[in-house]
Amino acid sequence: MDIKSRSKVLPLLIAYCSAFVFFGLVSGSIGTFIPLKAAQFRMRETDFAMVFLSKGLGSLVGACLSTYLMKLLKFHHILVLSTLLISISVFLAT
Repeated sequence: MDIKSRSKVLPLLIAYCSAFVFFGLVSGSIGTFIPLKAAQFRMRETDFAMVFLSKGLGSLVGACLSTYLMKLLKFHHILVLSTLLISISVFLAT
């Protein structure tokens, strides 16, 4: 890989790694928000079990879809699409 190629790839790599870490932190902190959201919606904390179920099912569906998308799209386009979908879901969840 020559210098010009590296200079184009490095900003994308940093952006995707940063997004991965950020979304991992947000996804991992769902459990800590349950008492706050339960109080906000006047629900029991156990009623939020569907949050974890939907998170797990979404991960499973995403993993299955990614194998098919790899055959249809370039890797960069898949990363952009997945980052966009994660951003939208995090925005809607908060």
